[in-house]
Amino acid sequence: MSDEPIHAALLLEQGFAVFESVGEGGFRVVGEPPPFLAELLGDEAHAAELRLGDKFPFLENFLFDAEEIWQAPTGERAESGTWIESADGGREFALEATALWLAGKRVLLLQNPQERFDRQVQVLQTARDSLLEHEKLLREIQKKEILRTASCTIFRSPSPPCADVSRCWACSRSRPI
Repeated sequence: MSDEPIHAALLLEQGFAVFESVGEGGFRVVGEPPPFLAELLGDEAHAAELRLGDKFPFLENFLFDAEEIWQAPTGERAESGTWIESADGGREFALEATALWLAGKRVLLLQNPQERFDRQVQVLQTARDSLLEHEKLLREIQKKEILRTASCTIFRSPSPPCADVSRCWACSRSRPI
């Protein structure tokens, strides 16, 4: 029993596309391209050689960092961070790239961490909503504090016409606070 199908299935399941750099900005797909790559690149996903920098502008800039890593097999890696690419149909994909040496080859991994990205977006949205709700509550507390302070000032004022509570109440009813 061969382990190759397990490795290929694992890469597809985790949303990885594996490329080998063939130099001059060209890349060869290793294995079967995952569905997200086929959606982003169409038929070109199966091409013998791809110029990924031409297809993904963010990646084009990252490839400068990748070239530094690929100068010598030091065991280091470069990671791009997350960016968004849109397919022709308008569907958006979160992507991350990693450049490294693997088995003596210059390898570029493209990952679609959509589930993780969606969870991060949800956490950030929840935090934002909580912050907005907190700010709203603070404003309400401040309003109530201003009204409490104003009412205390009115009811404790020794100067006419609010010398006593009954006159103060009459004043407050005739003038808006």
